[in-house]
Amino acid sequence: MRILIIICISLAAIMPARAQGNTQGDIPQIEWKTSYASWVAALELERRCATLYLYEAREIHRLIAESEKTLPTWYKAHGTNRSTPREMELHTEEVAAQRKTAIDAVSSFTCEQANASMLTSARSIISNRLLKDLLLSEYVFNGTVSDITLKPTEKQVELRNRLVQVLGGIYGEGWQAAKDNAEQEMNKELEAQMPQYQRSVVIDAYRRVEDALQQLLVELAVLQAGHRIDVNVNDASLYAIAPSEGDGMVTVAPVDMLKLHTNGKRYVLVPGLKGIDEAGRLVIMMFDDGQKTKELDALSAARLLVQDAALTGATYKDNWRSMTTSHEGTPLANCPATACYAFPAEATQKIARHRIEYDINGYSYNAEYYLGTAEAFPILMDDGGDRLGREHLDIEVIDYWIARQETAGQ
Repeated sequence: MRILIIICISLAAIMPARAQGNTQGDIPQIEWKTSYASWVAALELERRCATLYLYEAREIHRLIAESEKTLPTWYKAHGTNRSTPREMELHTEEVAAQRKTAIDAVSSFTCEQANASMLTSARSIISNRLLKDLLLSEYVFNGTVSDITLKPTEKQVELRNRLVQVLGGIYGEGWQAAKDNAEQEMNKELEAQMPQYQRSVVIDAYRRVEDALQQLLVELAVLQAGHRIDVNVNDASLYAIAPSEGDGMVTVAPVDMLKLHTNGKRYVLVPGLKGIDEAGRLVIMMFDDGQKTKELDALSAARLLVQDAALTGATYKDNWRSMTTSHEGTPLANCPATACYAFPAEATQKIARHRIEYDINGYSYNAEYYLGTAEAFPILMDDGGDRLGREHLDIEVIDYWIARQETAGQ
């Protein structure tokens, strides 16, 4: 018995205001090429019009990266270990030219035109894929295809139901037809696989859905806290979270699963964001997905460990943490998550300086976020070289801050 689809579709208060009323009834189709330029144009319109859900905008970022590989210059630049500087340069020029063409092509679009054309088509493609994945992923809970039978948590059921409501609102009167079509596509995909490979199809779909659910979890929490989300940050995958009124913007990387230490050697994973605020302080946000509530409630402190000196291979050493300076995190005011910490700007400056020196001289530096309950302190200085057990920085956030400071200094 399906746990999702037999739900009355109700667009209650869970719908973010920016996504309401954009598409009613059947989704109109226009001529659409799933090319690099098409996805770049769609993202440009989303930046201007803020129509899509966060998981949809994140999927467009992924599709931009995926479709870039179809450009004629990509393989010679990145698909082989024999690429030359000129081939890399040619690909960079091709990307820049395609981006300019795509953005110029939609520069005169109003948001009404965008919603009626490219954004609606982008949303249709993304929704069709996600609905099929949603149906596929249910087999993880009943074990009829995979040999794994999970029991969904209460929060998972809640988020999945909300995602169904979101999709139902997008399809409107075409909802039943969309479900029927998705089920046909799902069956075709499973039938095309030998039985021993069907499990992988289901698990991959489950993971994609879980990623979308984490994005939805964060978006709903942020909006319910009275904040807004702005995807118009830069050409990469960063976006901004800010109070609806007043200051406090934080530029963040995509949702990630952060390590929360419960003792010196054990940790659990919670959904979270890594970012930087306008004062140059690195910020960590953690959200309750209903699975690690007890650990989040017991969260005691946050530290940022920054390596002091360049040393190649230092992070592989058992006592790497003893080579760092510890910076204490302070609770972030006006936090839109379950818990937020900000770290001193001096730590950011040190990390940025290390990053620049790495680019110039090839020095090796690193840093670690350490989030823990009281039992996880004092920090174990010798962790046996467990690099996977460390919560590292998001380099894209650091590079964004460096570029911003360089622009401000010009």
